[in-house]
Amino acid sequence: EELDQRMNVLRNALDQSIDAGILPISPFLAMSLPLPAEDAHRVTFSHASIASKQAEEERRAYELEHSIKLGFPLLQGLQRPQVMASSRLRVVYLAAHFDRRKLMNGFLESVWRLHDR
Repeated sequence: EELDQRMNVLRNALDQSIDAGILPISPFLAMSLPLPAEDAHRVTFSHASIASKQAEEERRAYELEHSIKLGFPLLQGLQRPQVMASSRLRVVYLAAHFDRRKLMNGFLESVWRLHDR
C-alpha cells in the first residue's frame, strides 16, 4: 500500500510536469519503475517533443546566422511509425550522455559500421 501511495504521488508529479512543459524524469527511469506503459510513453514522448522543438529552434537559428536554407524539413519524428512485417529492423541507442570512451559506445560504433552491409 505504501508503494501504491508513492507511485500515485509520482504519477501526479509526472502529470503536472508534463502539462507544464517541464521535462519529467528520464525515459530510462520511467521504464525501470513499476509505472503503467502509457505513463512511460508519456514521459518518453514529452522528452522527444521538447528535444524536437529545441532542434528546430537551433536549425532556424543556424539558417539565419549563416544565411542559408538547410535541405531538410521540420522534424516530424513524433508520430508513431507504422511497422510492417517486411520492415527492416531499426536499431536505436538512447543515452543520457554520449561518451566514446564508454564500453557500450565503443561496441555500438562497430554496429553502426556494419549496419546495412
